[in-house]
Amino acid sequence: MNEKFLSIPVYHGILLVLSYLFTLRYRLFMGDRVIFGKNFITNWKIQIKGKGKVIFGDNILAWAHKEANNFFTFDSDAEIQIGNNCRLNGFTCQAKNRIEIGNNCILGSTLIVDTDFHSTASDRMTNPKAEIKASPITVDNNVWIAGNSAILKGVHIGEGSIVGYASIVREDIPPNVLVIGNPAQIIKNLD
Repeated sequence: MNEKFLSIPVYHGILLVLSYLFTLRYRLFMGDRVIFGKNFITNWKIQIKGKGKVIFGDNILAWAHKEANNFFTFDSDAEIQIGNNCRLNGFTCQAKNRIEIGNNCILGSTLIVDTDFHSTASDRMTNPKAEIKASPITVDNNVWIAGNSAILKGVHIGEGSIVGYASIVREDIPPNVLVIGNPAQIIKNLD
């Protein structure tokens, strides 16, 4: 028998071995600050940096195409948590506090950032201790965030919602709605 294609289980096994190799440096050098769940699949386009913790759930497909998946923590207490069964493609997550992504989410080339990264105080240029604000972000289960979108500090996105392409989310989004725009506005309730 001459088969042209690998069977699905063999192909999946090869992807898991490759993914382990692509994440080996993080497993070795970051220790318990990075946790990969079962069946974590990625390619070489993944970057994890910082003193905080990054936790990936089970069955995550993080095989990026054009843009890398990036996870940055800016404080030793910072934490990024990605739920089970998520699809990440060119996703960037930057946490000074906490970012939590639920299960069954699809995240395109999206930026999720829980801090301003700079002070907005009037004396920010002369005061090295000017306050830099940060606030946790929560994305509930079954959320789809389309590419070129940004989720800003303190936002909570409700279960089952969709954030349309190139949207800027500055305020909480209720469950089961479609939002688009800058700033993101509800345009449709989802059944």
